[in-house]
Amino acid sequence: MKVDSIKKKILKVGKIVFSTDIGEFSFLNPDNIKGWDSLKHIEFVFGLEEVFGITFTESEIQLLVDHNVLLELIKNKINQKTK
Repeated sequence: MKVDSIKKKILKVGKIVFSTDIGEFSFLNPDNIKGWDSLKHIEFVFGLEEVFGITFTESEIQLLVDHNVLLELIKNKINQKTK
């Protein structure tokens, strides 16, 4: 899966969970999105897991507040899944 496609899917999940158009991928973090609290974070994680058919470990879930880490984790998990 191409990076642009992954980013679009992440933003789509974010738009649904946070009820807002996030805009730029680089704005995807709790400091920029009103209402991103611990409950919304878990909803976001579950949405990502469902859309991409992957699962995150408990330690990975804590890292998913940085858009770059999020993208790399998802890319790696997709690559592992297709091997």
